[in-house]
Amino acid sequence: MVRHLTADEISNVLIGDATPEQQQHVGKCTECAASLEHLKETFSVFRESVHQWSWKSEGAIPQSIDFHQYAAGIGLLRLRWALASVVLIILLVIPVYKNKREEKRARQAMEDALLLEQVNASLSRDVPAPMEPLMNLVSEGNRQ
Repeated sequence: MVRHLTADEISNVLIGDATPEQQQHVGKCTECAASLEHLKETFSVFRESVHQWSWKSEGAIPQSIDFHQYAAGIGLLRLRWALASVVLIILLVIPVYKNKREEKRARQAMEDALLLEQVNASLSRDVPAPMEPLMNLVSEGNRQ
């Protein structure tokens, strides 16, 4: 029984990297020679289609990519994302800051109102608090 060449061995024959035994086998075995010819025809058709496609779309494919321009585009994209992140953070922080300021103002207004009530109560007395016991004695003396 004759062992035929594998796909890798046929590829090696095609690129010229085959052993002398593999070259000799292709020369004698019609089945392996047919596989080699089929592979050659496939690559030939592929090569021809690539050439036709490149002729039709000439100028559509850049010959080389300018790495600096590509890197600048990526840098610009990162800058845009960073700017968008900063704006988002600011938009989230401002309402929290305003809310804290309003709470502080409300607390301060309540403390001020309580202080004013205490001052008002002290001013509305007829006699200062330390003199009240004396006034009570005087008023009891007037009633008798």
